[in-house]
Amino acid sequence: MRLNKAHLYHHTRFYTAAAVGLAVFTGGTLWHGPEPVVAAGDAFFVVYLLGALRMLLTYTTAEWKKRAAMQDEGILLVVAIALGVIGIDIASVVLALDHGSAMGTASLVLLVAAAPLGWFVLHTIMTFHYANLHYFDPPGPGEPGRALQFPGTEEPDIWDFAYFSFVIGMTAQVSDVQVAGRDMRRAVTGHSLVSFFFNTVLIALVVNAVAGGH
Repeated sequence: MRLNKAHLYHHTRFYTAAAVGLAVFTGGTLWHGPEPVVAAGDAFFVVYLLGALRMLLTYTTAEWKKRAAMQDEGILLVVAIALGVIGIDIASVVLALDHGSAMGTASLVLLVAAAPLGWFVLHTIMTFHYANLHYFDPPGPGEPGRALQFPGTEEPDIWDFAYFSFVIGMTAQVSDVQVAGRDMRRAVTGHSLVSFFFNTVLIALVVNAVAGGH
């Protein structure tokens, strides 16, 4: 029981968003709402982002250094959410391509919103993951004490990690931040590959869906 409570506390933001998404899906199914799977995904994305934004705006740098591991969803959940984001976005694009011309504006907006919302969730999750790796992942032989080297900044805050994550999200590459740790390089590689796929394939499909819907 103690382990279950610790697990739930660790992933409060995820489970809260998942519960809201499930409620939206159930309501959409019972009342024949438009695209219940995509609506549930949008609800999950919005609730998750609001919870993350609250922490981004209220936690100090000292608090993030202490709690980075607690705010990281963990690599398994990170991968699961990333796959979920891609799956929901693909579903929204397929629905828009197949039925976009027959949909009302509200339904089409619901579908198109999944892509940017999922994009923000993906890179917000990676922001927390990078902070955890930076502060708590032990360095390997010959590696420096910190896995990320921010120029001109000895003690990065959470916005520095957000900068690092969202630059990868926009460009699929790092900018002026040096990646020093092996585990961090693996995380960056996976993140870059997902970002490249998202930016080149999904966004192009969304644009095509919007054009086809009109």
